[in-house]
Amino acid sequence: MKCWANRKSIAYFFLLVLVCISGSALSQDSIKTFETKFIMGGGEPELLEEAEWFMGIQDYKRALPIYIKLYRRYPGVPEYAFLTGMCYLNMPDQQENAIPYIEEAYKQKPSMRDMEYALGKAYFVNYRFDEAVNHLKLALESKKTSGIFIDEIPRLITHCKNGIEIMAEYDERWYKLTNIGAPINTEFEEYVPLVAFDASSMIYTYRGKRSTGGMRNTYGELDPEGMYFEDIFTSNRLGDKWLEPDEIGGLLNSNWHDAAIAVSPDGQRLFVYKDLKGGDIYVSKLKRRRWGAPVQLEGDINSKYWEGHASISVDGNTIYFSSDRPGGLGGRDIYKATLKDYDEWGDVENLGSKINTEFDDDSPFIHANGELLYFSSKGHNSMGGYDVFFSKSDNDKWQKPINIGHPVNTPNDDLYYMVTPSGEKAYFSSARQGGQGGQDLYEVVPGILGEKPALTVVKGMLTYNGRNTDAEIKVANMTSNESYGSYNSNETSGNYLIALPHGSAYKLEYMVKGNVVKTELVNLTDLADYVEVVEDFELSSKRNSDIDRTDILQEKINGRIMEIAAMEPDLIEEIAMVEPDPELVSEPEPNNSPEEEPEEVIVTEEITEKKKIVTDRVPEEQETTDTVVKPREMSPPDTAEPEELPGEPEPLKPESEYDWALVTVEQPKPETTTELEPAPVETEPGPEPEVEPEPEVKVETEPAVEPEPLEPIGVVAEPEVEP
Repeated sequence: MKCWANRKSIAYFFLLVLVCISGSALSQDSIKTFETKFIMGGGEPELLEEAEWFMGIQDYKRALPIYIKLYRRYPGVPEYAFLTGMCYLNMPDQQENAIPYIEEAYKQKPSMRDMEYALGKAYFVNYRFDEAVNHLKLALESKKTSGIFIDEIPRLITHCKNGIEIMAEYDERWYKLTNIGAPINTEFEEYVPLVAFDASSMIYTYRGKRSTGGMRNTYGELDPEGMYFEDIFTSNRLGDKWLEPDEIGGLLNSNWHDAAIAVSPDGQRLFVYKDLKGGDIYVSKLKRRRWGAPVQLEGDINSKYWEGHASISVDGNTIYFSSDRPGGLGGRDIYKATLKDYDEWGDVENLGSKINTEFDDDSPFIHANGELLYFSSKGHNSMGGYDVFFSKSDNDKWQKPINIGHPVNTPNDDLYYMVTPSGEKAYFSSARQGGQGGQDLYEVVPGILGEKPALTVVKGMLTYNGRNTDAEIKVANMTSNESYGSYNSNETSGNYLIALPHGSAYKLEYMVKGNVVKTELVNLTDLADYVEVVEDFELSSKRNSDIDRTDILQEKINGRIMEIAAMEPDLIEEIAMVEPDPELVSEPEPNNSPEEEPEEVIVTEEITEKKKIVTDRVPEEQETTDTVVKPREMSPPDTAEPEELPGEPEPLKPESEYDWALVTVEQPKPETTTELEPAPVETEPGPEPEVEPEPEVKVETEPAVEPEPLEPIGVVAEPEVEP
């Protein structure tokens, strides 16, 4: 899902500039029709009209080469230099090229309308905050500044002052930021990275040449002068390399806007945005290897207004989402809703003034530990556009948000910050200098500064009678005597994943066809670290002699805790191992041995606290790697051959070659890193295990959903601008 900010004001600005330029030589009637026959020393009218059209639809990439051509032919015309600079100014990956053109126009014609504003904005996005403030103040006092910018200038000056403070406290040891590069990032748009809990795959939103249906106008009709619509793509990871992405398949992508916004922790449900009825949130369920038709969320989340992004808690019972519905604090606000009955959401609640501001607040992400909320905001102490913030929960109340700082945040939009359960990495999208074009996806190490979350992730493969199975895992919180959540394994792969926060004891019941076939007891009351364990279970008592054991997971967790203690001997007294209680008591046995209190990491508003945390806990040039879990091969059983499973995955579609070229001005370009594309990995399916035939299960076929007529506006409504 893309955030298109200030599109209306930008379109108005360029039309206003063209009108003002034309006004020096034409009558009012000629201005209205944009006749350019006698403009600026005999400039070609066809070129100017074409550039004007691209400006009106905010397609700066296609307007830029036209203005460069005109500027080279007529270097003494300051308006051409000005408009060339303004094209660069609105291309975040090339904004450094805007300054020389706008400065040249300022030198030749400082009295040009909105010149002080434009130069101040160019300095602002290039971190020259002091110079930006000077010109913005002049613009505020100038009668040549358009009214539409007068209201924006005070906010820009505030962003500059915030930027000065943030950059003054910036420490390069905070984060290691990496553009994940090809083959995922392209010259087009990639955003909303949804990385699986085990980092083995990623779903994201793409908008470019490979979009379904090609370029279309606002009515959904094919149009070579139109725009690309959003699609959902996916990529798998091999080692530390992302493989060639492909569209997600199933019944998700259409000729309209389809954007991925959230995925459930077990990977079996995908939440998507569709711009029907003003923009609503839908959910699709994974059937074997294909995603089903998206269904609108039931309950009170969707309204006749815009709901465009969401994040679901690890227990599946709370969803955080953004909306511009009436009754908020201003613009877009972040809300939460609770799962009432099966698939129905209610008790919608605004997160309040601690999180939401009078400006736009968007892209919430709730971490797996349930105690960290990340989001992007144009308010608080943003240094420009959307900045990433985080807030900690204290007694079920969110504390004052903290700006995550540079280099994650820039004067442009930085959105969709999503952290891995371990806190070692994070992913987000941003349009910035040095990118490959438009919004790109970035990896951040570490994802969380300072103390990492205490959390246990249990994953593995479930089989029944030797075959991968679609099992349900019901989890109960034995400390609070409440149901915690329900998870499912994938019917085709048998893979399952459960995340369990610290502070409670849990009971896990593995169910096949509605019957409990295995139980595991896990006590995490005093867990102090992130622990990840892999355990495959055969759920048939005939094939699993340990089916009645309830302490298998606890043994694995305790073993992992010992490994952590061995790596960090100074923390041995902070880690407590608790044996599972076979009687499922709600209170764990007390530990009578003295135990040192772990050092408390305090995060305050002051960015200087970050420097202390990093100095103490994050070594310089720290690098981490994610674990890749490969499918496990099962020993073939000596029983009858099973029925063949229906539904094979569709073959991947080859990526189209990019044949679109952009004429650029001869300016220094940022260095880019070319990553070698990994060779595709071919795998041969293993022999089907022989098992006793199971009862036939009816598979429901979901009907295809026809899109209803609508006005395609994208994730954020793009205003229609009359050329």
